Amino acid sequence: MSTKFQRVQAHTAYQLRIELQCIEPLIWRRILVPETLKLSKLDRIVQAAMGWTNSHLHDWRIGSQRYGVPDAEWIGSSAMLDERKFTIGKVLGEQVKTFAYSYDFGDGWDHRITGSPDHRITGSRWRIVYRFKKDATTGQCAWPARTP
Repeated sequence: MSTKFQRVQAHTAYQLRIELQCIEPLIWRRILVPETLKLSKLDRIVQAAMGWTNSHLHDWRIGSQRYGVPDAEWIGSSAMLDERKFTIGKVLGEQVKTFAYSYDFGDGWDHRITGSPDHRITGSRWRIVYRFKKDATTGQCAWPARTP
């Protein structure tokens, strides 16, 4: 009688801290995502974490590159790399510690994301759990303070 053991490969996970810029008090979230996650999927996770509704354009600025969904009708997107083709592990690697995410170019919801690939996760299945009391767009601190 033989016994087969299946080796489970450990994957790197990035712990990311997402901070909404230009707002007081600071609104932030922490998420843990696998290195194999595409930037297009990270967009959805960031939006869920911050309470956004996927109803506006977005882009990433990572290092000297800009990522998003290129559109021939959108001025300035010709130099943009397609986010659907890049994983977090590929664009961040070991060097990039901070990058930017912008959502809703009209209102200018800019985010600073910091993180590192310091978690080793064993197993092949990830469960995504969203547990947030409030989203970043409700309450008295939903909009950056304006001076009259």
